[in-house]
Amino acid sequence: MAANDKHSILGSSARDKLALYALYAICAAAVIAELFIHRHVEQPLEALPAFFAVFAFLCIVVLIMGAKLLRLLVGAKEDYYDE
Repeated sequence: MAANDKHSILGSSARDKLALYALYAICAAAVIAELFIHRHVEQPLEALPAFFAVFAFLCIVVLIMGAKLLRLLVGAKEDYYDE
């Protein structure tokens, strides 16, 4: 995709940059709100600030690493269809 392409995703157009800044603002507001809102937790770890964000990030990392491992285990060779 060219750098001047109007249909780029979160890159060059002003609308894409505005959407990205809005996402940043929403994330920042959620983190700030978490500091002031009392949550009713069931497990002690849930009381830690940003626990669910860190937990979600770690889950995604494990998911991506698992997908890479699975690709190595069941993936075909690059020239599989050429043979």
